Amino acid sequence: MSVFNGLTGIGYAINCSDNKNQKIQNLKLKFNKLYISVVQKYRKALKTSLSNNLVEADYDLIEGYSAIILYLLNTDSYKNNKMIFNNLVNDLTCFINNNSLVIKSENMILPYLSKMYPNGAINYSLSHGLAGPLLTLTKIEQQNLGSYKAKKAIRKLLDIYNSNITIFEDKIWWPTRKASNISTCYSKFPRASWCYGSPGSVNALYNGANLLKDNKTRKNAEKGLLTLTKMNFESLDLDSPTVCHGLSGLLLCIENMNQKMHNANLECFEEKITSEILKFADYNYKFIFRNYDYPTPFKLDSKKIFQHDIGLLTGSTGVILTLINKKYKNNDAWLKMLALY
Repeated sequence: MSVFNGLTGIGYAINCSDNKNQKIQNLKLKFNKLYISVVQKYRKALKTSLSNNLVEADYDLIEGYSAIILYLLNTDSYKNNKMIFNNLVNDLTCFINNNSLVIKSENMILPYLSKMYPNGAINYSLSHGLAGPLLTLTKIEQQNLGSYKAKKAIRKLLDIYNSNITIFEDKIWWPTRKASNISTCYSKFPRASWCYGSPGSVNALYNGANLLKDNKTRKNAEKGLLTLTKMNFESLDLDSPTVCHGLSGLLLCIENMNQKMHNANLECFEEKITSEILKFADYNYKFIFRNYDYPTPFKLDSKKIFQHDIGLLTGSTGVILTLINKKYKNNDAWLKMLALY
């Protein structure tokens, strides 16, 4: 069901295609019918797992409830499938309001995380963490498609983030993960990426705070973003030009937030990031940009290498689309796949 390498991603590609082409229109109808039939079956497994054997992929922005709900919302497919859409929203809302949000050690996404968090942990990131459901429920409420229970869930999530801020001098940030048996929060500054760092999380916090008219949380989100401009650039820990955990993702997040904040420091920061991305361009390589990351599957003793990857999240396609968006300010539909509203 993944947005980036599964059925949901295929759906985005089809639904963002030429609306005037009759063959594409026919394909959309057939695909959306197939998609709903798969979701109806998939929901049963997801709902059971949410309550009994929680993993990040149950609720996350990549392949879980958040991914599916946002797809139906972004493509307007929910309009003809309101029953399953409402069921999905209700499942996610009830999960946030009533269940533990801790991922058990044995259900961690990678083996080394199981050793790092023997008592389990909560994920605060956008891609696999609670920022995904927060952003999803906020988007639903902004379109008046939720209920008072959804606002209650949003409030709960905002309170969780407010209780887990790291404040260091004039800088603030949130953890990527936090062990469930630790009450206080002082975390090392996480990589400033779309997937796991403040750039992705602050957008969810900002939107949720605006919805609930929570000025304190909104200001914290703004401070969290401006923290990035105060740091030594190397401290951001971004050594790849890509979207997921690289410079392109940071740029897209900054651009998205600055459409709301209109901050001169962020505008200057956008130009700095763009210049850094362009330093990675290799015009002797046919796809221009390479990913620089650890080999998959990740191992603790592995080293980063340049990788041939043309994908949206971790490859040259995402970098080039980011630069096009920077130049022409298109705000194209593909940004919705990244939950940048």
